[in-house]
Amino acid sequence: MIFGAAPRRRRLIGAVVGLACLAAGMTLALALAPYPELAAFRTRGYSTRVLDRVGELLAILPAPGGVRREYAALSDLPREAVQVFTGSEDRRFFLHPGVDPAAIARSLFLDFSAGRTVSGASTITMQLARLVKPGRGGLRGKLADAFDALRIEAKMPKKAILELYLNSVPFGSMTEGLASASRLYFGKSVGLLTPAELCILAVIPRRPSRYDPRSDPGTSGAAAAKLAGSLGLPASLVPDLSPAHFVALARGTAERSRNARDFSYPESVAPHFIRQWFASGLPGSRDGAQARAQSELRTSIDPDIQRRLVSALAKKIAENRQYRMTNGAGLVVDNRTGEILAWVGSVDFSDGAAKGQIDGVRAPNQPGSCLKPFLYALAMEDGFTPATILPDLPADFGSEEAYVPVNFNNRFNGLLRLRVALASSLNVPAVHTLERVGVPRFVRYLRRLGFSTMEGMEDEAGVGLALGNAPVSLFELVRAFSAFPRGGLSISLRATAAPAMTPSPAPLSVPTPGAAPLGTAFPGGAVRVMSPYAAGIIRDILSDQPSRFAGFAHGRLLSREYDAMFKTGTANQFQHVWALGATPDYTAGIWMGNFTGETLIGARSSGVPAAVLVEVLDAIAKPDSRFPPVPDASKVEICASSGLAATPACPGTLVEYMPRGIPLPGPCDLHSAPGRTVAAGDPSAFGPVAGNPGSPSGSTPAAASPGLVPTALRFVHPRDGALFYIDPSLPQADQAIGIRLEGLSSIPAGKTAWLYVDGAARAPVSEGGRIVLPLVRGNFRLSIRVSGREMAYARMRVR
Repeated sequence: MIFGAAPRRRRLIGAVVGLACLAAGMTLALALAPYPELAAFRTRGYSTRVLDRVGELLAILPAPGGVRREYAALSDLPREAVQVFTGSEDRRFFLHPGVDPAAIARSLFLDFSAGRTVSGASTITMQLARLVKPGRGGLRGKLADAFDALRIEAKMPKKAILELYLNSVPFGSMTEGLASASRLYFGKSVGLLTPAELCILAVIPRRPSRYDPRSDPGTSGAAAAKLAGSLGLPASLVPDLSPAHFVALARGTAERSRNARDFSYPESVAPHFIRQWFASGLPGSRDGAQARAQSELRTSIDPDIQRRLVSALAKKIAENRQYRMTNGAGLVVDNRTGEILAWVGSVDFSDGAAKGQIDGVRAPNQPGSCLKPFLYALAMEDGFTPATILPDLPADFGSEEAYVPVNFNNRFNGLLRLRVALASSLNVPAVHTLERVGVPRFVRYLRRLGFSTMEGMEDEAGVGLALGNAPVSLFELVRAFSAFPRGGLSISLRATAAPAMTPSPAPLSVPTPGAAPLGTAFPGGAVRVMSPYAAGIIRDILSDQPSRFAGFAHGRLLSREYDAMFKTGTANQFQHVWALGATPDYTAGIWMGNFTGETLIGARSSGVPAAVLVEVLDAIAKPDSRFPPVPDASKVEICASSGLAATPACPGTLVEYMPRGIPLPGPCDLHSAPGRTVAAGDPSAFGPVAGNPGSPSGSTPAAASPGLVPTALRFVHPRDGALFYIDPSLPQADQAIGIRLEGLSSIPAGKTAWLYVDGAARAPVSEGGRIVLPLVRGNFRLSIRVSGREMAYARMRVR
């Protein structure tokens, strides 16, 4: 017996070694065998956590298929999470190879004793296998799950299996994974769950429809209490193990889940921004740390600026809602990096009455005078200067009743310098400037600046484009406006936080003469869209408070202690009001109005969005950040009246930035004659000016028509020498001018007055003295004749 013990031990050891080698070989074979379903499952997409630039959560985007499935590493979970979920589903998880023989034996005994199925034997790994390959039922399905569980255990370590399971287990309501369930049921990050809350969540996967704490808190709480009692959790973590405590906790989830933000993008503080840039989510991720990294995205949004912009817009909307101003939008960008720091598409995304889901940053609307800076920048490329004299005189640009642009204060200022015309946002000089540079060319220029809404508008837009009658978006306006503080360089706006800046031309430094030509691209995506001088002089004009006097008198809202340029605008039917602003570091834009296209009651001014803009810029502007001097320019003392080089006789002079490379203005001859003084803005002092419609008084020269019968009858409209423009954006057949007369009482009784055009009778004059005359290009002489005698006339031109 003693001698026979050794062989038996050797045989036993050999059998054990053989079984171990067989198990190892089977494990190796399973590890090396392809398992494409598991590989695909591990690389599926997760919900994307969208963060702001400082790491605060903005939104959680659904995974492919619309399911909420956030990724959370085991290290991100509470320490008790593993104990609670393994205790609920698989207490010997860390001991078995994927299949638990003891659990199978126990399940068979209980089922046999009860005569029905009362206990399952599925391990966590088997449940994971069923998630990898769903839809298998019955005994054959359980055997397949068991085999696949062995395959999973052969390919993955235990902690990785548990982590994958906890990120994949379904909790109902299109929610998978513990992290998303924590946010759905408790409105909190998974790392903040208490052990009691973990117990409530742990029973839900058993049967989500039965154990949902929102729909059946009694059943859910009782099951959670039973689980907590069986786990032996210390009283310091769960001081009250009574079912009543857990039922009350489960009952509270319903209220909390209704009030808690689930951080889908409509509930975010920047919903339109997220929908515009990130609604498609991220591509599928891999496992482990890479899945975690790929399911988070840090955006460029600055939470402080975003909240301030939302608050300022909401406040102004509340103050002006009675005027049909029901919504607003805003955009703030970083001039150096192009990062979008704040994006508010509407005041309240969920406000259906105000159409809050429309994105006011992207929606095209008529911008009013906000296009003028770009028009004058183009004029600078054509040799205009801030001293160029422009007419602010009555003129007609024809359409149904003739397009007669007037300034918002219904005043005309005679002839004035371009600087004053732009700073004061005067309409008539802008229309004359556009007529001179050409509508198609201005459209092409706007497209170069990034206005994609102007595509194909070369032959459709009219001279009303100078006053912003073509819809553009706030996004386009802000992006283009940023070229001014950037020295004429465009920039691509970005929604993610920029990495360390790549080498590129310093946009705010003073460019040297002979800068790169228009269209030149630089590293980092910048493109030269305007000359440094044009950008610099427009920047200087729009930050020049004294030059705004003609249009805005003593308005101080846009006069700030820090360097800033501003431009406001109002749509021609007062449906929209705008404000654009830029400091050396930031560019911002505000739109306010309504999305239904209704006119604002009381014609609310652009001062409302300007106040919002100033509030935001006041908070972020850097006091020591300054605009550079106007580049490629010489300082020249000019006459304030004529725009020519000042002489000792000029009563008022100022220093202007004149572009290098073009002849300087000659000496002023307006005040040079001894004793000759002409008031500034008097058109008679300058003679013909390109686009000047003629004498603003409309008086008829006494010597112009020797045969004219002296009478009180006269043309009110058009005045003598008037200039009209046919708007190419409208059918020519629909464009006409209204003829209006005064002094009809001077017509002899019983006589009929007739309108003649170039000597040909056209129409009798009605009692109201009004006649509609179609617009046709050319020069024309209108006259009123009674019994063959001419009693009044006016000359007009149509272009």
